[in-house]
Amino acid sequence: MYEDKLSEYTRLRGEPYARGEMSAEEKRVDELVRKFLNRLKPAGLQRWVAYRDESEFKRVRLSDMLWHVFEEELQHRGELNALFWLMDIDPPITGWDPWVEGREVISETAYRRLRGSRRTC
Repeated sequence: MYEDKLSEYTRLRGEPYARGEMSAEEKRVDELVRKFLNRLKPAGLQRWVAYRDESEFKRVRLSDMLWHVFEEELQHRGELNALFWLMDIDPPITGWDPWVEGREVISETAYRRLRGSRRTC
């Protein structure tokens, strides 16, 4: 939608993906999202995104579109995890921390310093 390519959308039906293909596709999508979010600045969240949905022209604020992306991620990740569990396979991702960039183990001193600063939630 962001690049107005909604008309190129096709449903993923037909021959099932092999496990390696699914993993590679997941990594490709994750990288696209990560690159986009890393370039995003706070002021950019108020930009309008224009797109075509069949015969209608529409617009949405980027901030609202991102909420939709998060909702979709939760929905589809949950569906995939349920399918993996039904097949007695441990899902590759069940939380945010295994794949997030910039995560690292720190000392207790560094932890206390960060907790005392205003940079943390």
